[in-house]
Amino acid sequence: MGFGRGSWLAAFAGAAVLLLTGCGGQGNEPVPTVQADYPSLMWADGAGLRISKVDLQAATEAVEGKDFKEISNTGQWSLGDESFAAFALDRKGRLVGSMVHNQGIDPATNLLSSGAKVGPVVDGKFEAWPAASGLPATEELRQVPYGTTDGENFIWYETPEASIVATQWKIFAKDADAPGPVLLAESSDNAQGPVSGAGMGEIEPAIHRDRVYWSTSVAPETGGALSTQLVSTDLAGAGDTRVVEQGAARPVSLDGAVAAIRLESLDPATRGEEPNALGHESATGIVLLKEDGTTVDLLKIGDGATGNLGFGAMKGSGDALSFSFNGETFIVDTKTRDAVAFEEPAGGYLEGLAHCGDVVTWTYSDANGEGIGLQYVYNTSAKTLRVVNEPELFGSSLCQGQYLSWSVRDSSNDGAFATEVVTKWNR
Repeated sequence: MGFGRGSWLAAFAGAAVLLLTGCGGQGNEPVPTVQADYPSLMWADGAGLRISKVDLQAATEAVEGKDFKEISNTGQWSLGDESFAAFALDRKGRLVGSMVHNQGIDPATNLLSSGAKVGPVVDGKFEAWPAASGLPATEELRQVPYGTTDGENFIWYETPEASIVATQWKIFAKDADAPGPVLLAESSDNAQGPVSGAGMGEIEPAIHRDRVYWSTSVAPETGGALSTQLVSTDLAGAGDTRVVEQGAARPVSLDGAVAAIRLESLDPATRGEEPNALGHESATGIVLLKEDGTTVDLLKIGDGATGNLGFGAMKGSGDALSFSFNGETFIVDTKTRDAVAFEEPAGGYLEGLAHCGDVVTWTYSDANGEGIGLQYVYNTSAKTLRVVNEPELFGSSLCQGQYLSWSVRDSSNDGAFATEVVTKWNR
């Protein structure tokens, strides 16, 4: 969430055999796929990754009134004194996010220069949550770059810095039934920086069961390069923060496990020469941190893989992970090993990835950073692909149950801020 959108850049090779699984002209029928071997990724046990390749042009256009209906939007704030930016949907389809005074936003960067309030939109009105108990009142800038929910609890992080990637931050949580939020964790005064290794970007905390997970960079006591570790704390804010896994970042909650990007420290002599090296660490695959305390590697980058092979956005639900890798958008079932891949626009990148239940939704921006105006919705159970044609897409989307939202912007008015559009879908 936030007024600046993070993005990642990450070619496909393999013999293909056509397998028709349905007609792309019917929205309720499986989309046609092409079976192929994918050499750049493999299962951690050495087995090859077999993918079902889906052509995005086979998507069926979703029709408003038939496939979905709009139930709310935040257009009332797009040109007013206040602007709202969402980071979550609750189970009733209500948006949760931050509200700021427009005079507190630098129009050149869309970054905040004054404080924000956090809360839900109820019946078209923003209802700010109170400040976390025990914290002194402050006039410092409050930017809310990211947040998420499990449907009942909401977490987000705030920073007093006017930048996309922050070194100073606080993580908050709000139970749906609690009167106000609690402070879960905050950066130390001598923070070493954001999670900068392997293109991990800003802090993106995740809720799993009764704990919150996030990754952070630390420096060894004896000096040397930063390393990334995954940490967690009690969702209620009642426990200490503990280290969960070294060399892991960008946690995602699945049934029975937390998935994360596996990182490997680079030898300073070769740093920057490795094709998948960004910063002080290299992404080597995806790992599962299971609830029984064991760690299992799931996917790894193939030994012969070449190119800029960083992982981009990663989300998940149930047993399935969705992520961007090497110019492809993947949806992988961690139990059945079924894998679906969508080739991303040439030179473009994935934006607005959201994954809940059997629905994955996303959009893309092109090589110039301009949105392509198409919001994709893939059903992992029915294996159907639908697309919403919306030229003004702003590159952010959310989902929760049968509700999906995306953001749009009025390109004819430079003073307009993003409008969040909430829809209810027929499954």
